[in-house]
Amino acid sequence: MAITSSYQDKESRASDVFIGELGLTGEVRSVADLEGRLKEAKKLGFARAIVPKNNLAGINLPDGLEVVGVTTIKQALYLALES
Repeated sequence: MAITSSYQDKESRASDVFIGELGLTGEVRSVADLEGRLKEAKKLGFARAIVPKNNLAGINLPDGLEVVGVTTIKQALYLALES
C-alpha cells in the first residue's frame, strides 16, 4: 500500500489497517490469527481493516471495526486509495 500510495501521490486513510500476504499474481492470501490481529487493530484505534476474504469464515469480528474482505490487490488498492 505504501509503495502505490507514494507512486500515485494519494494517501490511504490513517484509520485503515491492511492485513494479508500478497502473492505473485496479485492475490491477497490468508494470514495466521486474523481474529487476534483484528482485536489488536481495534485496540490501536483503527476503524477499518482490509483483509483476505477467505480468512473471514468462522471468526468473531470485533465490534466497531469495519472489516472488508478482498481477494486481489486491485480490490484492496481501490478501497484504500479511491474511497
